[in-house]
Amino acid sequence: CRFHLWKLGATRTQVRSHIVWGDSLLGTLPGTMSKDLGAAAFVALMGDDKTVARAAWEAYREAPAGAQPDPDAWCAMLMWPRDKSAPPPPVRLARSGRGQESPETLALLETMVDQYRYVHWQRDFPEVFGDGFDVVLGNPPWERIEVQDKEWFARRAPHIKAAANAAARKRLVEGLAVSDPALHRAWLSDRRRSQAENHFMRVSGRFPLTGKGGINRYAPFTEACRQLIRPGGRVGYVVPSGLVHDENTRPFFRDLIRTGSLLNVHHFDNRKKLFPAVGGMITFCLVTMSNQGKARQKASFVCFAQTIEHLSDRQRRFELSAADLRLINPNTETLPIFRSRLDADITRQVYEHVPVLIRQGGENPWGLHLSMLFQMSNDSHLFRTADQLKGAVKIGLSMHLGQEIWVPLYEAKMLHQFDHRWASWQGDRALTGVRRDQGYEVCPRYWVPAAEMERRLARRWPHDWLLVWRDVCRSTDERTVIAAILPRVGVGHTAQLMFPQGPAPLLLANLNSLVLDYVARQKIGGIHLTYSYLQQLPILPPEAYPPELAAEITTRAVRLACTSDSVRGFGRSHGQFGCAGWNAEQRADDRAWLDATYFRLYGLDARQVEHVLSTFPIVRRKEEARLGEYRTRRLVLEYLRK
Repeated sequence: CRFHLWKLGATRTQVRSHIVWGDSLLGTLPGTMSKDLGAAAFVALMGDDKTVARAAWEAYREAPAGAQPDPDAWCAMLMWPRDKSAPPPPVRLARSGRGQESPETLALLETMVDQYRYVHWQRDFPEVFGDGFDVVLGNPPWERIEVQDKEWFARRAPHIKAAANAAARKRLVEGLAVSDPALHRAWLSDRRRSQAENHFMRVSGRFPLTGKGGINRYAPFTEACRQLIRPGGRVGYVVPSGLVHDENTRPFFRDLIRTGSLLNVHHFDNRKKLFPAVGGMITFCLVTMSNQGKARQKASFVCFAQTIEHLSDRQRRFELSAADLRLINPNTETLPIFRSRLDADITRQVYEHVPVLIRQGGENPWGLHLSMLFQMSNDSHLFRTADQLKGAVKIGLSMHLGQEIWVPLYEAKMLHQFDHRWASWQGDRALTGVRRDQGYEVCPRYWVPAAEMERRLARRWPHDWLLVWRDVCRSTDERTVIAAILPRVGVGHTAQLMFPQGPAPLLLANLNSLVLDYVARQKIGGIHLTYSYLQQLPILPPEAYPPELAAEITTRAVRLACTSDSVRGFGRSHGQFGCAGWNAEQRADDRAWLDATYFRLYGLDARQVEHVLSTFPIVRRKEEARLGEYRTRRLVLEYLRK
């Protein structure tokens, strides 16, 4: 239910007459119905028949167009059930507002209008259109339109939510058709409804900038509110921070910036529970925008505020133009999330001197290909636990069961920077003493067929090692960009693969450097280091390294990565033989030297380096607790003074 009060100082009767009960996203605006729909608007959804869907498209094409199409019929037509038991959709009413429809069609139309509560703004608010509203304020739902099985069954059938994986859940849901037909029908009905709503968002033309991908309701709500205001009007909305940095909302945010329509973004994290019912790690934004602006206008930003008072702190506030966003995020033009003006200045300086890893439609100096190997949900039918492989003989990393060979499936939580033996799948950290054993390897949760792993890798990569980065991360973690060398094994999608044509030790060292991590923290607002984030990180190209420096970086990076027998091949690939093992003191020295080197290569001065080092509080806290000092800071500064 959405309430729209357009007249200040109205009497109770006047206010009541301007309250509309309905779904603000399912309906029309002036001009919505004027464009001809394509075949994509009539595709078969869940439970639909393709032949019936094709017939609906042909009926729409043949129906004569008119000046006054019926808006309810037009919306219902897009969401109409296209199975053989349903009457034909009301295409004549939808096209021209005239024509005779069957009683069955009219009855279903009336049912759908009552069910979906379409809001047609020009009809429901005739006094406002066509100028539009002066001000629109709101806090829309923060929820995906698509029904999620784990959430839907959480209370209705907890045993389905608790299933081991997606494949197991699917089998249990299908079994409901026999064990609980009513629940199964309710599940199918809610899924069909969510698909119909999702379909409307994508094909109606109401949401050209946000009706894409996995739609969360807040995104089309925000676009709709921008459409509703008059020239010079304002929108003030409370939305998840994904609006300014997610892939799906990128076209909308880019349009706000390019047109100068974005005025302010006040970015909050919820650790002080401004929203008591929302998790403390959730971030959200107060967004102010108009529907027109100046192309060169700069917008004002405050990021990671925790109180209202933070918004007036001048050290937190910064401004960015469209040109700034094209420099820092050239592929997406999404918002970096600087905690201070100094962070904005340092990051802008870095990008003026260091290119992004991959520029879309342009440079890819590493000849890099990014890839996923196994998807943890969709590929779960391939996975086996150790219990399911009883009787298998372990040879090296592999399990041999008859003629079948199974290899470990590594997940992101099992690795860390320069360390493929960080923890077992249960999260148990490997101890330093254990890591000194070059034969020790962490325990995986699942095993996958070696033949399937090789089938997916064969054409992409000839080596017996893999370069991966952790997809799951946060800008508030101990480290954000985490890359490691793995043996040639299965890898779940929480860790992603990169196949470089240039020298991998240089890329590995750059990815794990403090300065690169610092820049990444200014850009990652969620919990995933996705392709779009990674591609826009400032990474030195191979030709930026003088030969002697490249050789030294390679030696140290290989020494850091080659800590067990399973990754000896990485050293052999780069002219180094043997395995360095695990030497904590040597590792601290190697990492400090690499960090100091990359600070120099990125052009930071002493004051800027001190600031960057101060932005890793967890690293500092752990080292002070374990070592009595912030050792990383001391060693890095010592190398910088040499």
